[in-house]
Amino acid sequence: MRDVWRSARGREVCGERGHGVVKGGGSVVGGSIFAARLFSIVCAGCSLFVLAALSKRFLPRLHSPRIVAVAALHPFVIWCAVEIRLYAMVLLISSLLILLFYDGFLADRTSRKARIWYGVLAAVGLYTHYHTGFLLVANCGVLMFQSRWKNARKYLLNMLAVGVVFSPMVFVVLNQVGDHTSEISEPWSVVIGVKHIIWQVQHYLLPVGIKPTPLENSVSLWTWRLLPLIAILGVLWKSRGMTFWKRNSAIWLVSIGTALFFVPLLKITGSELLSFRHTIVLFVPVLIGSFALCAAIGGNRAVGWWSCAMICFGCSTLLQNYHHNSKGGDWIRVANHIENNEVAKEPVVVFIPWASISFGYHYDGQNQIVVLPQPEECE
Repeated sequence: MRDVWRSARGREVCGERGHGVVKGGGSVVGGSIFAARLFSIVCAGCSLFVLAALSKRFLPRLHSPRIVAVAALHPFVIWCAVEIRLYAMVLLISSLLILLFYDGFLADRTSRKARIWYGVLAAVGLYTHYHTGFLLVANCGVLMFQSRWKNARKYLLNMLAVGVVFSPMVFVVLNQVGDHTSEISEPWSVVIGVKHIIWQVQHYLLPVGIKPTPLENSVSLWTWRLLPLIAILGVLWKSRGMTFWKRNSAIWLVSIGTALFFVPLLKITGSELLSFRHTIVLFVPVLIGSFALCAAIGGNRAVGWWSCAMICFGCSTLLQNYHHNSKGGDWIRVANHIENNEVAKEPVVVFIPWASISFGYHYDGQNQIVVLPQPEECE
């Protein structure tokens, strides 16, 4: 039995040499943090162009720069851009999937090329992030709800091919779900699940910072108390004309359908594995759906006010989260701070076991590092 975390230098993990991070490593574009983030930055930037195309399709009477401006200043999009992980790529894939779904299955003149690329991207999305599958099923539900049976058959044939491509991963997914959910013992009910997803949707639409001000809390609270009432009254008033439903039902159904899949998933994975980044496929349909609702009820004036509200909340959150010009997980800064302020013979206690390797690699101080709780041992 060997410790998962062997030394403060992070050069040995699970007793196997060569699995630690090596200082000075690089890539074709360099070994800096910016180079490591470059792919995420590009994906996030491309997502903005896709959002502009989506707004022209779902909201033809709306000026696309509004939704692009909101997304460009959204804390979640910026978080994806500076995160050296897959989330910016998933954001781009989910945006492209909705765009290709519209062109290939919803448009008045559907495109065969769009359907082919939709299938290719669907397979890529499943291999990248399993929750992409919820978006694929929701899209199929839209076609059935709107009685587009011919396009629904084409869609199912497309998904059959995607299923064949993804089939080698089925047992891998089952094993991974079992490994990550064996210790889950949180209370769950449908109401708890729905509240959890609604809370995440609220964060996507009107994000608040780590330490929101009393004014932000008050505005956010009353906004979410009044918005449902305004939306219901607006829908009842506009429902007299069927154009309201035909023009906007697709994006709303995609949002609601995708969100509903996360409710039972919360029981399987627990809230720790269903945070904002895990439900990222919800971000784009929810964002566009909120603008569609505003446009349908109050026109461009309502869209303008909604855009201003989202931008104000987004900028305030950005200032709170990044006013130190750093982000969570910046272990270089943490290690340097401790080295400059520590006293001899005072152990450094790390309360995040999974972060101990990264911190220990950058820490060159004089004290011992103690990890609590102790990491699990490798068999």
